[in-house]
Amino acid sequence: MAFLIFLYSCKKDSTSRNLKLQDQQRIQRWYNSNINPDKKNPFSTLSPIWDQVRVTEVNGQIVYEISMNNPQKIFIGYESTDKNKAEEYLSRSETRFLIFENIKSGSIVNGCYMSILNTGIQNNIKSVRYKEPGNLTGNIIYFNPDGTMANGWAFRDGATLQRFSVSNEREYKATMRIRSEEDRINKSNGGKIARYEAAYCTPEYRIIYGMACAGADGYMNCQQYVIGREYINNCTYGGGGGADGEYTPPNPTGGGTGSTPPTKDIIDSLQGYPCAQALLTQLPLLNNDIAAKINATFNGSCDFNMKFVPHAFPAGSKTDGDQTVTSIEMKNGFNVKDGFTISTTIRINEDVLKYATKEYILATMYHEALHSFIAVEKFRLGDQYSTTYPDVNPAYINGAAGIDVTKAIFVDKHSVMAINYLNGLTSALLSYNSNLNKATAEAMAAAGILHLDPAASTLNTNERDTRNKTSTGTKCP
Repeated sequence: MAFLIFLYSCKKDSTSRNLKLQDQQRIQRWYNSNINPDKKNPFSTLSPIWDQVRVTEVNGQIVYEISMNNPQKIFIGYESTDKNKAEEYLSRSETRFLIFENIKSGSIVNGCYMSILNTGIQNNIKSVRYKEPGNLTGNIIYFNPDGTMANGWAFRDGATLQRFSVSNEREYKATMRIRSEEDRINKSNGGKIARYEAAYCTPEYRIIYGMACAGADGYMNCQQYVIGREYINNCTYGGGGGADGEYTPPNPTGGGTGSTPPTKDIIDSLQGYPCAQALLTQLPLLNNDIAAKINATFNGSCDFNMKFVPHAFPAGSKTDGDQTVTSIEMKNGFNVKDGFTISTTIRINEDVLKYATKEYILATMYHEALHSFIAVEKFRLGDQYSTTYPDVNPAYINGAAGIDVTKAIFVDKHSVMAINYLNGLTSALLSYNSNLNKATAEAMAAAGILHLDPAASTLNTNERDTRNKTSTGTKCP
């Protein structure tokens, strides 16, 4: 699904609402100071109708919703929009400008364009307001004051269905490359190969069209032309949160409107395994530490949203866990070098959750997060991976069915990346339990990362199953 911006001419009605003169003058001054009629702004030809402003109070803010003159009749459609039905699409569309005022401070904090497209049977969209979609089936998409896309939402009968975020061409291609591998990897993983299930975010793009017309009345010839293309992520959304339908400004932490992006978090789905749950409670910043160690090793800039779930692997399986990357989201939609957030579901073997030491469970969490990061980088970089990360074992990266986690990750224990990561993980284990033998911590850190010698393998195995009564770590009660 791609969004298109068309330019078209026709007539439509407007509703009006009076505004106090002093408030009108204040928001008018803000608008004139902050809106630059730059030709790069696709809405630059729109102008406010100052006697048609609706004022509402939303989440501690006063929202001024301003109707706009639209001489070029800009509206947003889909890639499949029938160019012969532009007037019909326009009748189902409207673009307004919103100005947000903080109630407590009395200061104006932000503004945006709100573009509404109704794709359902509701023809009158006048009742649709900011965060009040009514029974809308369609899209509400927000654009920053400079005309760049900010975010958007899809609705069905007024219920929030999907959310849109800005992406870029490189992320789009990388995600599509991952998608092309999903079926092959899922069929081949057998609990051993890193696998991907269908992500909840769909990479898409919208095309911005303009329309140039020549001739006289009755003999007009109008042609569309491409202004540009913007990439988006279309993500399923469960709804029920305060952010439903909200505008997210470029810097929401600066006192503007919209919701602050969610903190990168760990989702605890380990009900029934209180020992593992206690581990997450003791380490509330575990996700940050995992990301820090991976970034220090690979000179990267990634964050993690991690969901841990128990899984019953086949009886006697030596697989401690596996992982599924569910989404990749750029921190800066225009520059992959600014980093990205990986959302991943990590399945941990129920036997490990029942019988392993806490330190062993912790090491497993680190290992699976590392598998997620490397897998994402592999599909993002493609053939450039080995050049970018020469310390990573080619046999691990280029297995017959994709990434092969039965192989050592690093080429040898003396590689710079191996030393950095293993030292970091060993320190994390010893920090959690200062009484743990260093050799045991090193063995657990290296398991699945490097090939272990017999002595280290024994130390690692001891911590995996406390029923053998040879473990030295923290036993779960």
